[in-house]
Amino acid sequence: MIDQRDLTYLTERFHLLRIKHFSPKEILKGWDVPDEFLSNILPTVAILDQVREYFGIPFYPDSTYRSESYNKAVKGKRKSLHLVFNAIDFTIEDHRKLKMIFRFLCDLDSTPQKYPAISHYNLLPKPKGNFGLGLYPTFIHLDTRSTLGRRSPARW
Repeated sequence: MIDQRDLTYLTERFHLLRIKHFSPKEILKGWDVPDEFLSNILPTVAILDQVREYFGIPFYPDSTYRSESYNKAVKGKRKSLHLVFNAIDFTIEDHRKLKMIFRFLCDLDSTPQKYPAISHYNLLPKPKGNFGLGLYPTFIHLDTRSTLGRRSPARW
């Protein structure tokens, strides 16, 4: 169950970051995220919000935070960034376009200067190579692993 303090914290930060296309409830997905992880999602959701704006189509978050027991149940990686609320698995209505969006995210991460509309990239610690990106048949995984000191970029 969502903690009201978590909701308030994220609502304030979403407002400051001008997040337009996602709500805190949509990102919390019903989880009571540990306080020490709450800010970890902000760079990821900020980037995803601007990419969604760029494409002009809805993105639907499927998975954000995962508890250790839930991560194990869904056969997630032992060191998944979902465990620390830094990753978003999202989908779109037309799965045939996932590869195009994945390629765009890869290009954004390697040459962000080509995409001034994605200004939140400037929030990330490195000038390029900040993402973890995974392409699956029905969704894309996006994380901003560099903000947590994890090796980046990563692709799968």
